[in-house]
Amino acid sequence: MNNNIIALEVDLDKLLKALKSGSSAHDITMKLTKKTNPHGAFLSFGIEVNQYQSIMVVQDVPVTVMAQEQFQHLSEPKLPDPDVYIMLPPSKSLRPIVEHMKNVDQYLHVTANMNGELTLKVETEMFTIGSFFHKLEHPRIDGAPAASVNPDKVASVKVDIKKFYKSLYSYHVATASIVCCIFERSALVLHLLLDDLFITYYIPTLDANTE
Repeated sequence: MNNNIIALEVDLDKLLKALKSGSSAHDITMKLTKKTNPHGAFLSFGIEVNQYQSIMVVQDVPVTVMAQEQFQHLSEPKLPDPDVYIMLPPSKSLRPIVEHMKNVDQYLHVTANMNGELTLKVETEMFTIGSFFHKLEHPRIDGAPAASVNPDKVASVKVDIKKFYKSLYSYHVATASIVCCIFERSALVLHLLLDDLFITYYIPTLDANTE
């Protein structure tokens, strides 16, 4: 591993608050700084806001610099091609639905096919609550032509609904499109596509018999 690589441990809530303050910024710069205080290291965000005049706001997010032996074994999960991949509905319509569902049960069942259809549901012994979406798009994966898609292909996973819910609130700083990739018996992977970057969330699946 390259000895110049630095790994940082950061509180996501504090990082999100700092990024939200720059949601309407003209320019944002980020640098790793050291200061004489108990935290020592910070990610400093210089946020330039254009109002009546240019104003520079600095947000310091405390971080912990990890030792190399703590992160050298870390790597992205290796997964095959997804069984099904689909664009999620707009987050403004999806968030309140999932928020209501997480108050009903701790597990979310996600089912999608390659014909633009997606179902989210929670189940209890007494009832089932579900939401059905259709006419959703399918992005091209690795340049594969749309003609190669089998519209009858269906895949389902069961995941922790709180983890899914948190991922929907992770990009307040920009509008994002979300590609949902379903790997049956393995994972649910969400790719948040922003203007000039993307964020990937790996959510492990749960056994169908989990209670």
